[in-house]
Amino acid sequence: MLTKHEEIEKFILNGVIKGNYKPDEKVPSENQLAESFSVSRMTARKALDTLVTKGYLYKIKGKGTYVKDRENRDIIYLDEMIGFTKRVRRTGKVPRTDVKAFELIKPSEDIAARLGITTKDDVYYIERIRNIDNEPVILEVTYMPAYISPDLTIDHVQKSKYDYLRAKGHRIEEMVKEYIPVIPESKVREDLSLDKNMTVFKIELISILEDRSIFEYTKLYYNQNKYRFLQITKNTGKSF
Repeated sequence: MLTKHEEIEKFILNGVIKGNYKPDEKVPSENQLAESFSVSRMTARKALDTLVTKGYLYKIKGKGTYVKDRENRDIIYLDEMIGFTKRVRRTGKVPRTDVKAFELIKPSEDIAARLGITTKDDVYYIERIRNIDNEPVILEVTYMPAYISPDLTIDHVQKSKYDYLRAKGHRIEEMVKEYIPVIPESKVREDLSLDKNMTVFKIELISILEDRSIFEYTKLYYNQNKYRFLQITKNTGKSF
């Protein structure tokens, strides 16, 4: 026998599957569901939050809960080395970068170890929010050794740090990435305008130059309502 919040989940999910609720269409509110199913608002909220967590719905603060379009999301190719600006422009959309922090700091032991430097070395600490068509989709937190980019300015990171790198005659040889689905901290939720129950896709990456020095350690938090992640693996003849 289903519990009340499971009944509500099933009702809404059936509506989504049958097309009664279209992508980006608002579903009944907590109050409406509470009245229809003779339950408390807390029970109705639990049902909606569960469907948000499962990826069927999303919330907009102050507006309501909507059906997530599980197909109409930009694709991130996990094995591709390409910057945000270039990737967005090739889809015909408009990128924008908001720089929230740009500071010269001394790194913690953990950050210094990741960058292959000491805690006495200077590091750029950079926070950027990446927007597509004026909507925040990625929070990016970057640490860069200052000795590689001694004349880096906020204007450079407002545009593309990789364009700056190329202009200096450097090239990224390799990126090491780790993929982690996480429940974001309140700051990340606020920056990306996320509901408190939503997970984000977190990527931690280290970019390595041709001389094996480390250019950056970056943490990226992706709004999963806006992205799908795809990896294409080619057979090198040594497997399968």
